[in-house]
Amino acid sequence: MSVRRQGGWCAAVVLAACVGAGCGGTGGTARSADPLGDARNPKLSTKARVEAVGPAWEASAGNAADRNVTREALKAIAWSRSEPRDLRLASLRAVLSDQEHEADSRQLVSLMLPHEPDREVVALLGTVAARNGWTEATSALVRSLSRPMLSVADHERAEWRAIEALHPGRPVEEVVLGVFLDPKTDPGPGDARYDERVRASAWDLLGRLDPTGVRRAEMLTTMDTSGVSGESRAAVEDIRAAFRDLAAAPVTGEELKWLRALRDGSKRENSAWWGEATRAIASLDGERRRGLGLRHAEPIRWATANRPEWIAAGRGELLSEVRSRLADRRNYRRVKDDTDFTRPHPDRLSDWEERLTWADLLTILLIDDALADERVRRELFRQADLDRDDGTTEYGGIIESDAGRVRAVLFVPRASQRRHDREFVASQDMIDASDRALAHYHFHAQKARNREFAGPSVPDLVTAARLGRTSLVFTSIDSDLLNADLYQPDGVLIDLGEVRRPRGE
Repeated sequence: MSVRRQGGWCAAVVLAACVGAGCGGTGGTARSADPLGDARNPKLSTKARVEAVGPAWEASAGNAADRNVTREALKAIAWSRSEPRDLRLASLRAVLSDQEHEADSRQLVSLMLPHEPDREVVALLGTVAARNGWTEATSALVRSLSRPMLSVADHERAEWRAIEALHPGRPVEEVVLGVFLDPKTDPGPGDARYDERVRASAWDLLGRLDPTGVRRAEMLTTMDTSGVSGESRAAVEDIRAAFRDLAAAPVTGEELKWLRALRDGSKRENSAWWGEATRAIASLDGERRRGLGLRHAEPIRWATANRPEWIAAGRGELLSEVRSRLADRRNYRRVKDDTDFTRPHPDRLSDWEERLTWADLLTILLIDDALADERVRRELFRQADLDRDDGTTEYGGIIESDAGRVRAVLFVPRASQRRHDREFVASQDMIDASDRALAHYHFHAQKARNREFAGPSVPDLVTAARLGRTSLVFTSIDSDLLNADLYQPDGVLIDLGEVRRPRGE
């Protein structure tokens, strides 16, 4: 019997029908003979509903049929996020205390943890798993822990403590890497790929625990992976190749997918690209290699072939060039945000100079050159005009190399991916086409004068961090003027100034 769907919901229907029919009651205001009737009655106070759980659970003891029905009904309450937290917790405590159905309880914990948003419910699930030694819940705990919480440090979270208790003497990072290597999760039907979701979540978490990739490199070098096979083995080999050839590590699960695509032997252009990028990065000294990410490989490869003087320049020289270019440009700061009321995100070069690496500065210069290209500007304004006429979504695309030059390629979200006119969705089509792109971009062009929304929103910054891409947002200042902002996965935001529509358009 399925934990969530068959048993839980069928029992809920049976009990609901029982309540509606009275089940032997006197009708009117009389209470139902259903022992869980009070717990399930939304007209009662939460306290009264919680107090009804214990007696109902005790009343079902000794009768297997009653216990099964009560258990499934309580599981339905526990699953429902619309129910009061205290009622869900009381239902869970009853269900998880049932030693006769331990296997079902183990499955319930593993199914709930990856999706449960309530921290007290997560804490209960993690505590029960740790207390009972349910190590099979480790993958679910990792998936839950992979969801970031700004208000609580990772090592203070219930999932972290549960993982430590289940794997004493092992660093949590090592346990998480073990989940990445062997998710111990059934792939599921068709293209569900539940195992790949677990693997991506584990890598997301490792990216947060080890943002530089150094710890992961050490673990993958020293750990015995001889027993790892299939997709996990291929992923390990790809990660090692990235460390070896590109001096970079995929930080998030989405970056790992990107790396896997770059290493896909069936993509001939990617194979050729990898060889060129490897040779270009091999020529760099220690200063130039510092802080490299996957997103830097294409700028370095392209500059080696087309801007060798910048490859030869040091960080100080590149910074001086960027300063000179941006010194007199007019900037526009975002003053509205659709998601929160935080202070404006710093967007001046002076705000971020110390954080910018040599490769960051090289990327900025290459993109700034691209925006000076009349062909690129003409295409960007054509796309911005299309976006302004479409009130269902924001438009965007990729900046990529094209026979020694660069071009802006539009990817319009499909109808099923459109949410509203103030949200850009990086479609899978766009992501799949951007293996070798310099940057992603999108527009804030809902109206010709849109300057109050100049710059990325908080969700835009989150998307850049998740995808691991250098990104641009073009905001319409008037019908012939865009403001360009470049932002990185690490939160760096640089206002590149104005982009004007070419004359004669």
